[in-house]
Amino acid sequence: TPVATFRDPRFPPTELAMHWSVPPHPAPRDTPWIASIVDALLCVARASSDDHFVASVDSALQVKKLAPAALPLLFSVAPSHIRALAPLVDASAQSGLETIARLRLRRRGHRVQTQVGIPGIAKSGGVGYVDLMIDGWLAIELDGDEFHDPKFDRWRNGVLVRGGFRIHRFG
Repeated sequence: TPVATFRDPRFPPTELAMHWSVPPHPAPRDTPWIASIVDALLCVARASSDDHFVASVDSALQVKKLAPAALPLLFSVAPSHIRALAPLVDASAQSGLETIARLRLRRRGHRVQTQVGIPGIAKSGGVGYVDLMIDGWLAIELDGDEFHDPKFDRWRNGVLVRGGFRIHRFG
């Protein structure tokens, strides 16, 4: 029995991958056709890379579909190789792209901080946040088009550089 089937209308059905399982942690209200968030994440753990699994957990926490209190359950029922990923979860990541960049940069030996507050870079002139800070001096912004204003981003880049940082912005 399929747990759930989703198809984005932008992608042809030939690119759809269906996954079957018996959900051991049914969704509330016992709706058999809806997978619980824990079961959905376990499916991601089985079907994708470790980085994508951590990005999915981070995203579920960020959008409040997964409560931090559910993390021990998720990792206790996950395959043993997935349990080792628990310390990599960071609920402050605001996109899967941020998570994947953070994980890969850390593997390369860099010190990576997420959502670092920098005075003077918010539209109000107050504290604004950069997606990632690498080794305390390199700000990385990973931008989705719908949330960014190019004119404001250029101004913000200038404030960061005048403050002694270097900035790389990826769209």
